[in-house]
Amino acid sequence: MKKRLLALVTAMILALSLEACGLLGTEEAQGTSEDENTLTVWCWGQSSWQFAMEEAESMYQEEHPEFKLQITEHSWEDIQGQLREAAESEDVTALPDILLIRDLEFAEETDRPEELFADLSESGMDFTQFDGQKMQQTQEGDSQYGLPMDQGTMVLMMRTDILEKAGYTIDDFTNITWEAFEEMGRVVLERTGQPMLVVRTDSRQRERIPDAVYQAMKDEGVVIEVESEDQYLSAVSGEDTAALMDDCEIFAELMSGDIGAGNWALTNLPAETEQGDGGHYDTDGGCSWAVTVNCEKQDLAFDFLNATFGSSTELYETLLEDAGLPGSYLPLRQTQTYSGPQEFFSNQTIYILLTDFNEKALQAKQQ
Repeated sequence: MKKRLLALVTAMILALSLEACGLLGTEEAQGTSEDENTLTVWCWGQSSWQFAMEEAESMYQEEHPEFKLQITEHSWEDIQGQLREAAESEDVTALPDILLIRDLEFAEETDRPEELFADLSESGMDFTQFDGQKMQQTQEGDSQYGLPMDQGTMVLMMRTDILEKAGYTIDDFTNITWEAFEEMGRVVLERTGQPMLVVRTDSRQRERIPDAVYQAMKDEGVVIEVESEDQYLSAVSGEDTAALMDDCEIFAELMSGDIGAGNWALTNLPAETEQGDGGHYDTDGGCSWAVTVNCEKQDLAFDFLNATFGSSTELYETLLEDAGLPGSYLPLRQTQTYSGPQEFFSNQTIYILLTDFNEKALQAKQQ
């Protein structure tokens, strides 16, 4: 299974290169399928989402062998642009049957979701089985427009074997300021030759780092700065950095590459002094699956989602084990897969930790 995930990682990096050349987002990749047993799906971001959809497809095919998905990768920016264009032009025909949406952008930018998305409250799914705070992000009145997936919890991921060579432990990087991170980062670089952090210039991660600290770390070689998603993924899958600041979607890349297996550990984020304790926690809101109003096979889309992401603990356990992808499905939290120690991450109970961090991040946002 992990070999298959590694192949997806490689394919996604190629897809990002093709997208940059304008070869994705073509007419063949848009709209719905004329085949009554086929649904079109748009994913974005890390390879874990395509992997998740393919696992769901395989599961649904056990009872519906004629069923197929046509899955294409797009950047979130392209999907967001397509949604805006559809809303402004009142023409939704370019949209797929199912797509992945960012919850924060949905809540902030979607004024009339009923013009773009089907109401999932009429799908037969039991939404009482999902995290209530997560669901609120894609609700409008009594209507539910998103099937919750991950929480989008941001964490600091660190190589404990590299830290040990520099005389540090993961505890030394817990509840610290960015200034302290820079100081210890310099020591790590001096003693191991290993840069501390890789950061995309246009990312949410970059926005969290104070400008003065970021410039100092860049000048000192403590931080690696990259411009594109494929450069970032290349750095993540190699030996280029001692730490990452990202959300749980990046786990798939770490686990598939197997580099540093058993030596990664998680802790909370560095913060600016004036932010207080809440500054150590953040979430990008995560994402959800949505069915578009362009879907002419809504009954099929509803049944597929209900039978897989809407009710299958088995599917969510597979996504945890093989892609490190924690869902918002509450029964998952009762499993050993969720609550047990994770060998790849220094035997930490990382999913319990992520849930705790996410709750603290949501509390901080409400203050």
